[in-house]
This record gives sequence, C-alpha cells and structure tokens, in this order.
Amino acid sequence: MNAIKEQQTQLGALTVPEIAVPTAQRAITLVNRWLQKETAMLIHVTDATFNPITYCWYLPVKLSYPDRGTIGEIGDVYLNAMTGQFVGLPDPNNLLRRAEALAESNGLIERDDDE
Repeated sequence: MNAIKEQQTQLGALTVPEIAVPTAQRAITLVNRWLQKETAMLIHVTDATFNPITYCWYLPVKLSYPDRGTIGEIGDVYLNAMTGQFVGLPDPNNLLRRAEALAESNGLIERDDDE
C-alpha cells in the first residue's frame, strides 16, 4: 500500500504544472524589462490581461512622457503564462518608429528636414 501511495505522490508532483508567469504584475515586469533593454524608457506597459483560452497575457505597449502621461498605444505583446516565453513580440525598431510618429503627431518632437 505504501508503494502505491508513493507512486501517487510522485505522479501528483509531475502533473501539477508550474506557472512561469502567474500574475499580471510579473508579466508587466518581464515585458518592461525587455522594453527597456530593446527600446527606450518612454515605452512601457502598465497593465496585463489574462486570456484563459490561449493561456497568454496580453500587454498593450504605450508611449508616455513625464509631463503628459500616457500618449497612446504603439503595439502589444503576448506572453505565455505557462512557459514565460514571448508568443507575440513586436520588432523593437517598429515600436520606436511608431513611438516617434505618435510623439510627432502630438507635437512632442519635430522631425528633421533631412529625414
């Protein structure tokens, strides 16, 4: 009987999944770390929504300025909650181009005439 109980205990340990990104705050932290490394400090995420069907976190990427707050959304990221792997990840250069265009359209920067 003890052998069966030990096998059930071992099986239980193997079948209980460990979730790499269990909370919205953890998802936000991981994505912001990536954004800071790949883009700029003005680009960040502030919220995450969990989709139980895909088991992914959806995080809208936003541009903000200290004196203006959030200017707008420039992309999004999808993060698998189980593995912690990025499922949908925008190209950093595209994010920077979108951020620049949004900042320009809001009068926050002026484009060089040489561009």
